[in-house]
Amino acid sequence: MIFNGSLRREIPTIAFVIVVSLVLLAIPSSYAQQPELSITVGDTTTAPGAQNTVISVYLDNYQDTVVAFNLWLKLSNPEIMEFKTDIDSVIDTTHWGCIEWDGEVCVDSIFVIPFDTSYWSCIEWEGEVCVDSTPVFPSSDWDFMHVDINEWDFRHIDTNEVNVGNYDTTGTLVSGWENVNAVSLGNGYDINIACFANMPPYDPYIPGVLPGVHGDIPLIKILADVEDIPDSATLRSVIIMPEYLSLSHFSFSRPNGTSIGITYDTILDTNYFLCTQWSGDSCMNWEHVSMPPADSVEIVEALRPRVDTETVFINNGLLTVSGAICGDADGSENVSIGDVNFLVDYCFLGGPAPDPLWVGDVDCSGGGPSIGDVNFLLSYLFLGGPEPCSGPECD
Repeated sequence: MIFNGSLRREIPTIAFVIVVSLVLLAIPSSYAQQPELSITVGDTTTAPGAQNTVISVYLDNYQDTVVAFNLWLKLSNPEIMEFKTDIDSVIDTTHWGCIEWDGEVCVDSIFVIPFDTSYWSCIEWEGEVCVDSTPVFPSSDWDFMHVDINEWDFRHIDTNEVNVGNYDTTGTLVSGWENVNAVSLGNGYDINIACFANMPPYDPYIPGVLPGVHGDIPLIKILADVEDIPDSATLRSVIIMPEYLSLSHFSFSRPNGTSIGITYDTILDTNYFLCTQWSGDSCMNWEHVSMPPADSVEIVEALRPRVDTETVFINNGLLTVSGAICGDADGSENVSIGDVNFLVDYCFLGGPAPDPLWVGDVDCSGGGPSIGDVNFLLSYLFLGGPEPCSGPECD
């Protein structure tokens, strides 16, 4: 950059340079204002101190096939619960290309992506042959893609200790997917879920979640441990929130690798330059500064991606720690023969159900209250049997 003669040291003049960058073509009009996805964290009621509580995440998929996604869940109040995690070692491999050698020793290198896919739009055709093209973002209209197999000189393998999240894919939409993992970035107070239906060599090919699938079946189930909240505590709920403002942790991908439900905002990026060497009225050298005073200003108009919340719906979940007591089927706040009678009435005479239902599952069978729970409660009350379960999921 050389500043022209109109820029003088004595009377600095701010020169505005508007650079308009068409980064992405508009989203197709057929998608406008139509729902594409809905991501919902299911509400859960559980008991104080409950272990392995299931947090279900649901997906309504309206238009595109989903073959991969990244979802980051955060907690509004980590004092109520934390996602269940285990410490594990994860191997991270990076590839590097040497750009300066000193004999056989590399003294400077750059990070290399071994397999790099670029997308191109043709701007000049000769018949069916493209003679000139320009690179574009994968979510725009493109004519062809190019996969580069880049050369690298060495690779570095890091072994890191991470908090690996516990999850359950049984009966979920990602059951059978080739890569499912979850890690906590904050010691159990959040969980980052990354899932891929297919991994190379894509044989057999898993179709992913097809359009028309709605949230009757969980997308994935995450396990959490609940703190032993005393009955006197007034704060008994925690909001479980999908983080969608950070696109590095929120993405639902089509088979062609493009992200679903992304829109772009126009932003102005202002750059300030301060001349460090003048030759008369011309600047021969300059430096980029963060704010004025400056000798020249450049304003770049660009597009910033974000989740389009008008077509992608984000629904938080609520986990509530009940003050109920396991075995207290009739809600009397103690366990007695009245609870036995309540369970008999419910199981055999069409009486009301325990509220919440898990307080009647005293034998930890995982199902609804049954004759087994009646016998278990009688044994506890009169024969010195074991105590009723401590929550809806028992260790």
